[in-house]
Amino acid sequence: MLLPMPRATADELALRVHLALATMRAGVGSVRNAQILPQTMILTGFIAEAGYGAATYEQLVVAEAAISAAFDRGRETGEWRLDEGTSTVAGDRAEIGSNSALDCRRGRISDMASL
Repeated sequence: MLLPMPRATADELALRVHLALATMRAGVGSVRNAQILPQTMILTGFIAEAGYGAATYEQLVVAEAAISAAFDRGRETGEWRLDEGTSTVAGDRAEIGSNSALDCRRGRISDMASL
């Protein structure tokens, strides 16, 4: 997918991320919801690495650990959720990723198309 992305694509991506995050925070997620979060973390990392947003490497590592724990628990118990203490960190990073995608749609990160 090239950036800046079309509005409809960015809106769909942001909706998926927010719904996945909401269900994982509420403790009623699924494997699909859990899969969306690391994809968003990768996107967030690339955007931050390019100099946009405020995500640090350390924050991404903490969020990755929270998502990894959710995967472990989900596979073992069938309960797909983020831990109470870490859901905010993972959620903040996921929201940065989806909001950055929206910014790309709006042309605020137009030079990322060359990445």
